[in-house]
Amino acid sequence: MEIITGVSCHVEHLPGSTAPLSLICEMTVDSDKAFLRARVEHDIGELGRHLHIFELGGVDRVIRLYKLLHALCEKGSQMGITTIAIDANEIFTWMKESLKKAGFSRWPGSKPALLWRGTWMRCRQGIGYDVHPIVSERKLVLAGVEIESKFGLAGHSDADVICHAVIDAILGAAGLGDIGLHFPETDEFKGAKSVELLSKVVEKLAKGAVLVEYVDITLVMGGIHLTPLRRQMEENLQKVIGAPISIKFKSGNDVKGKENAEAFAVAELAFLGDFSRSDDTRDSSWVV
Repeated sequence: MEIITGVSCHVEHLPGSTAPLSLICEMTVDSDKAFLRARVEHDIGELGRHLHIFELGGVDRVIRLYKLLHALCEKGSQMGITTIAIDANEIFTWMKESLKKAGFSRWPGSKPALLWRGTWMRCRQGIGYDVHPIVSERKLVLAGVEIESKFGLAGHSDADVICHAVIDAILGAAGLGDIGLHFPETDEFKGAKSVELLSKVVEKLAKGAVLVEYVDITLVMGGIHLTPLRRQMEENLQKVIGAPISIKFKSGNDVKGKENAEAFAVAELAFLGDFSRSDDTRDSSWVV
């Protein structure tokens, strides 16, 4: 998963433009720059004004397009802009191969597709929980980081309790069941790296135009001091998920019988429009 260090939008008047304003969204992806430019089609004082995307740059992967569209919707809503107009044929021309690989092959005709803020872009939250017993002679893996410890966690995979809770939170927000449904306790996933399973989930959602916006995690685990590793663990998950991560540690206050590790996670997802639809029903549902 590529690392996006930030997405920002600003308003400016482009030289020679007949539109009153242009909204420019930019982001840094690894060492590359990507941008999207959209014109305000109506006077800024009119109700019902909308944006028309007229240029893309550095957007060679579909996930980059989704991130920029999401930022455009957020900034547009702050300006009171009600709709984002997208010429599907133009985007298809700009990103033909990337979009085909992502599974988008059906397109409207000459009629522009409209991304309706609040209908085709919506947010949902999911909650995830997981628990694993603390045992000896097992590696301790948390958030994809292998930690030096006298004990580890028991489980079919590497027992990364943090990744498991995050996977369930993401799947829950997307309405796709739980981790056991997608990664059952079979030989295929025995000893699997949970951070790789998390990556598979994130990539699968991206193909359905669904982005993880934020993940908040609480780990309850005694017997080990994890605070010095917080930043490493957060950065490790951020690389996989492509969104801000917050991890908090609780000791459990030495409650008797607390011989396990518990992780709680809340994930927020953003759902964008499915541009493959050829009708105008604006159905915000999707299927992976």
